[in-house]
Amino acid sequence: KTLLIIVSFLVIAVPTFGQSERPESIVIPVSGVGDVTDTRKTILQNSLEENLKEHFKLVPQEVFKKAWFAFLFDLDGTLADTAPDLVEALNCVLRSLGHTEVDLAIARWWVAEGSVGLIQNGLQISEEEARTSPHRQRLLHEYSRNLCTKTRLFPGISEVLAALENRDIPWGIVTNKPEIYSRQLLDKLNLLTRCGVLVCPDHVSERKPHPEPIFLACDRLS
Repeated sequence: KTLLIIVSFLVIAVPTFGQSERPESIVIPVSGVGDVTDTRKTILQNSLEENLKEHFKLVPQEVFKKAWFAFLFDLDGTLADTAPDLVEALNCVLRSLGHTEVDLAIARWWVAEGSVGLIQNGLQISEEEARTSPHRQRLLHEYSRNLCTKTRLFPGISEVLAALENRDIPWGIVTNKPEIYSRQLLDKLNLLTRCGVLVCPDHVSERKPHPEPIFLACDRLS
């Protein structure tokens, strides 16, 4: 398997034969490096391969030609702008406590930290306090009731997904959002039956940025 990180999503090239325990990186022969001799290009190629061998399993060019590709997307902040509904859920909690609401422009940066980060920053408490806080459960309850009121796909995402499907290129989602909310949201966005795989923290022992969810998505897609 080959993992190529592109902007905020992943392009996966999966060999059509067999599976391995870790991703395989393909080294493309050196070209376009300027007006240098073939000998120099060979030296550069060999030097690159030697360095990469310390971290990756290298795959010959002919194997790359037998690979097929798939796209794996993150959900929150990549496919969909979920911040408005998550921040509104936080503001519901703050209003119930008599606190001042937070502005979306500020609180949207807390969304990447999940419900714990929203409560931690919104109530100015420690991460551990936020993790066990009953206010966190209240936030999740409010969010589950209105998780796709203001959430929208980011501009261009619909076209990207349609283009992949028109080319028979599978795509999936790897997210740190719990499955119960991910499935509800994707269903409301009409994406649940279209994505080839959905991997949530419920499915793995280690969540992103650990590679386990990516490996699982590759296995399920292949």
